[in-house]
Amino acid sequence: IDNKGKYLYDVKWFENGPDYVSEGLFRIIKNGKIGYANEKGEVIIEAQFECTSPFEDGRARVTYSCDLIDDGEHKIMQSDHWFYIDKTGNKID
Repeated sequence: IDNKGKYLYDVKWFENGPDYVSEGLFRIIKNGKIGYANEKGEVIIEAQFECTSPFEDGRARVTYSCDLIDDGEHKIMQSDHWFYIDKTGNKID
């Protein structure tokens, strides 16, 4: 919520709490899609992905479509269309 009371996004939950900051970014959810915000809460990469990983070594694994498979205690993300993005949201090879 911004300082005027406007809803901005939800923080993605990871294990037992809100997503942790990794390399200066954490995952957010808006309109059912996942993106990334910085430590100030500013959206850096718009919510557009269905499944994502935290940033590691300057990149994050993302996909526009995936299935969440229940393995009992956790959900496993499965997709045939994973790719990596940099901290600005650009696709990298």
